[in-house]
Amino acid sequence: MCPMCFATAALIAASAVSTGGLAAVVLKKSANGKTTTGLHSNTPKEDHHV
Repeated sequence: MCPMCFATAALIAASAVSTGGLAAVVLKKSANGKTTTGLHSNTPKEDHHV
């Protein structure tokens, strides 16, 4: 693998990891103080299948 290809692959991997970490921090900060009960229900309210 050429040095330029290796550098590009490393940059892509680093940006993916940092983006995932940033998203986790944002979700954690936005979820503080909120309850998550009732958001996901196993029973659908309407059945759209005909």
